[in-house]
Amino acid sequence: MSRVGVCSWSLGVASIPELERVLPSLGTDLVSLGCGDPAHGSWVEGDGMPAAVRATGIRVAGAMIAFDGEDFSSPVANRRTGGFNPPATRAERLARVEWAVQRAVELEAGELTLHIGHVPEPGDAGRGAFVDALGRAAGQAREHGVTLCVETGSDAPATLAACLAEVGSPSLMVNFDAANLIAAGHDDPVAAVGILGPYIRGVHIKDALPPTVEGEWGAEMPVGHGAVPWRAVLTALAAAGYGGPLCVEREGGTREERVIDVADAVAFVRALLAQGT
Repeated sequence: MSRVGVCSWSLGVASIPELERVLPSLGTDLVSLGCGDPAHGSWVEGDGMPAAVRATGIRVAGAMIAFDGEDFSSPVANRRTGGFNPPATRAERLARVEWAVQRAVELEAGELTLHIGHVPEPGDAGRGAFVDALGRAAGQAREHGVTLCVETGSDAPATLAACLAEVGSPSLMVNFDAANLIAAGHDDPVAAVGILGPYIRGVHIKDALPPTVEGEWGAEMPVGHGAVPWRAVLTALAAAGYGGPLCVEREGGTREERVIDVADAVAFVRALLAQGT
């Protein structure tokens, strides 16, 4: 079976039958599913979505959740609103994680990906509460046999690795997104795999360019047209022992453009894997 899959929210679909119809054109039946939230789309099936998935031949690579009020328009906005950074929303977001963990169980998904926000530096007055919230979220997941996967993003890989070590939960791991690292100005995703390798439990295939304006993200690009050195990244992932799903994510462009870009990326990654990368 192919390891190369797609992210449902990249396809602009609103129902499981609609997802089923588009998958053949992408050449895969492996999907990372948005749980149903502002960032990853709602499902017309509502709470019946997991049962609708189980009635199909879709293979579930994992699930993803986002939170109300998150703003990813710039690094500054992300630091202010992302994940567990705002103290005022931590309780609400922990409750949302608990809901999403249950949704992952219903989907028979072992991994649930999320953005946790910006990791406060050691010595920062807010670090203790932030780390505590992460530990509580990981505990919710562990109770149900689910692994929370932190999406790589604005933080340097070593900063994220140190935070995960501080939490010290086997249920708190990493979803590796090389494009997010490059777009945030961390320009060596191969070295990042070396740092985060023991934690990697999921991978997003996406591409980007480094930032050209201070205080802004770099531009997302179709896979193979950005700055991610894909052959080297896939080789590093294999060397780190990662053999799990590689799910294509595309955020820019119209729905039609995204579907084309996702199909091209699936073929691109499969070709690299076939070459022994």
